[in-house]
Amino acid sequence: MVTNVKIRSVIELLPDRNKATIIKYLASVPDKHKIRLVAMDMWNPYREAVQHVLPSAQVVIDKFLIQRMANMSMEIVRKRVRAGLTDRQSRTLMHDRFLLLRRRKDLTAQEFLKLEAWTGYFPLLSEAYWLKEAFFDIWKSTSAQNAMEQYEAWHHTIPANLTDDFQPIMTAMHNWYNEIFAHFTYGRATNAYTETVNGFAKLISRIGRGYSFEAIRAKILYGNGLQTRPKYNRRLGQEHHMALPGPDDDKFISLGNSISTLILDLKRGLPLSHSTQ
Repeated sequence: MVTNVKIRSVIELLPDRNKATIIKYLASVPDKHKIRLVAMDMWNPYREAVQHVLPSAQVVIDKFLIQRMANMSMEIVRKRVRAGLTDRQSRTLMHDRFLLLRRRKDLTAQEFLKLEAWTGYFPLLSEAYWLKEAFFDIWKSTSAQNAMEQYEAWHHTIPANLTDDFQPIMTAMHNWYNEIFAHFTYGRATNAYTETVNGFAKLISRIGRGYSFEAIRAKILYGNGLQTRPKYNRRLGQEHHMALPGPDDDKFISLGNSISTLILDLKRGLPLSHSTQ
């Protein structure tokens, strides 16, 4: 899924995520020398393709992708603890899992008391929870340098009994160190819009029960079926259609406006039915 994350619009949907496919597409992009930032998932072929075609562009990893891994590590610990519980305790901890995944600041007084009961009874849960919270706090830093220092300090606080559980985070931080900390310089370069559209594509595929790639691509790029209401964008001076409300009133999601891609398809001789299915 290729998008313009600045104006939140879909540009292209490619048939796969292979490095060769990405390189071929990026090489065909007009004015590619103007691209300064590329927000992406932590998928190495993406990075290698960008470095090959757009060597001057800065790759940025959305902070939510790496923060999400802290919750995944917390879940690993919770399941490890749950495996040694009675059936009744196991069911209770399963229902209370959201307490361990939520931030301390978001818990009510009653929820925090319940959390304290679990973490007080199981020290391993307590260690993992506060380690997870400390990892999230790194992103409160005001500069990349400060965040790097906090991460190094956090890294050295991981106890031996939790090293394996939090190893995926440490591996990702090692492999994507510069791209992750680029967030503090280019914080507005987020992959959230792209992930939202990816969700639409999966929904379309599931509902279609056998749609071809071309049909899914056409519905994402040119279809009106996902549009529910227009919203005027003051910055761009034009109307966009929202598929879903954004997290706040100043954000929008636009689908079906990839005119440049449609023109390229027509030049390639693709039938118009692809854009109307």
